[in-house]
Amino acid sequence: EDQAAVRTLQLQYVDVWARTLAPIHPDASSAELRLRAQAAFGLINSTPHSVRGAARRGGRIPAARARELLGTMALAALIAPAPQQRPSLQTEA
Repeated sequence: EDQAAVRTLQLQYVDVWARTLAPIHPDASSAELRLRAQAAFGLINSTPHSVRGAARRGGRIPAARARELLGTMALAALIAPAPQQRPSLQTEA
């Protein structure tokens, strides 16, 4: 019962973000808007793991710099144009 309530709140939170993104991406489907929000959440939530992982591999990044970098990346995920709106990232074989 508690898990169901938490899941409902999580889905509502994603929907709030999706509605917030809709004016930025007026041609995007609701599914795409939710995907953008969830991708940004994943990036933000992985921050502690990303910083620790870099430190373990000898690439120590100051916490403030890591927060700045990952925050910038999360924002980029939210506002990036859709693939059909920019050149393809695929290379020709």
